Amino acid sequence: MSTTTVPAQAAGRGTTPTPDAAATTSEATTDPAAVPARRRWSCTKRSGSFQIKTCVKFGRLRKHFVVAWQESLENFTRQRNSFECEALESRTIEFGVSATVEAEAGVIFAKAKTSLTGSFKHSSTSGKVTRANIKVPGRSVRICQRGIATYTVTGKVRRTWKEPGQPWSVDVDNFRARLPSMPGWRIGSPRQLA
Repeated sequence: MSTTTVPAQAAGRGTTPTPDAAATTSEATTDPAAVPARRRWSCTKRSGSFQIKTCVKFGRLRKHFVVAWQESLENFTRQRNSFECEALESRTIEFGVSATVEAEAGVIFAKAKTSLTGSFKHSSTSGKVTRANIKVPGRSVRICQRGIATYTVTGKVRRTWKEPGQPWSVDVDNFRARLPSMPGWRIGSPRQLA
């Protein structure tokens, strides 16, 4: 974590903020695009002498912003000025789910999880020595954060199987998975990003 105090004589550079430097404060929102995918079971079936049907159903999807680097910019002048925010540390977020869910759900889990967010990645890195220009109003403080948008999803895996001459058996497991998405910037007041 770094704190930069910018005196009045270090007035702005007159540059425009980069597109990914827009302020976002939605910390735990539900992705509307995920609603149809998470309300039904996605299944795959394997037939033979031993019949198995594996299904995945997604429940709650929450979006988080994992901070890798944070900097505080203070503008002591009365005028609005532009300052540069630079991330000097990087962080990598990997996809995470229990080995049991991966083993039982197999290919169908891989297909279903990508339908939750179009920007899902197996891993995502926030990036080091990444810069963004931001405008800070006079006599105020802005926090800039570099990090990764990450989704946490909960759900169920249902496994149904039948051996010859035996009744059907059903096993249901709950799971929690981490789906890393895109790296980006969050910029706002200390109150907004608290």
